[in-house]
Amino acid sequence: MVPIKKFIRINERIRVPEVRLVGPDGNQLGVVSIQKAQELAAQHDLDLVEVAPQAVPPVCRIIDFSKFKYDQEKKEREAKRHQKQVHLKEIRFKPNINEHDYQTKLKQAIGFLKKKDKVKINLFFRGRQMEHLDLGRKILDKFIIDTKNEGQIEKEPALEGRVISLMIAPKGVAKRFRLTKTGKVKYHSCGKRHLASGKETKRIRHLRRTSVIEGKKETKYLTKMLPYG
Repeated sequence: MVPIKKFIRINERIRVPEVRLVGPDGNQLGVVSIQKAQELAAQHDLDLVEVAPQAVPPVCRIIDFSKFKYDQEKKEREAKRHQKQVHLKEIRFKPNINEHDYQTKLKQAIGFLKKKDKVKINLFFRGRQMEHLDLGRKILDKFIIDTKNEGQIEKEPALEGRVISLMIAPKGVAKRFRLTKTGKVKYHSCGKRHLASGKETKRIRHLRRTSVIEGKKETKYLTKMLPYG
């Protein structure tokens, strides 16, 4: 929804020789002089409102400006209310974290994911802890399994300096994946209806086909995230 402009030209403030006019009932009246448009608006006891100033000539409507402004602001409020802002939350770990602290941070992460926020896990290593990266990876693997019902991997664990980072997003994409009896992960395209719009039949069949994840690393992590077989 485009926010309503603070200043919209109406009536005598519209200073162009001619406009494309839309009547009070929404009917197209064609291109008319600005004088005629203002006269028609006055006859209906309504306002002449410029709704598309970028058009050539500008598009104007004969409407009640107060009602028009109220309706636009109402639409903006409705659109804003239904917008979901995704926030990124960070949770920090150390490789020697105890079970109590681990459960506390796990509970935090699950709470964030249920609120549809993304969670970035940062596992920090200090000094000789860098010699035991495998311990850190085990913690992250456990964390992935413990959050699989609420989240899914968006960015796989990666070492950046002395930090291993992992990004977990709220559940959604996992519905596109299916684990077969042979251990393979199959997936299908999302948004089929949108993708298929205006496409040829052959192309639609191609978009709807099921594919298999080939990479062993991707298969491993997706398998951990899938709560169903």
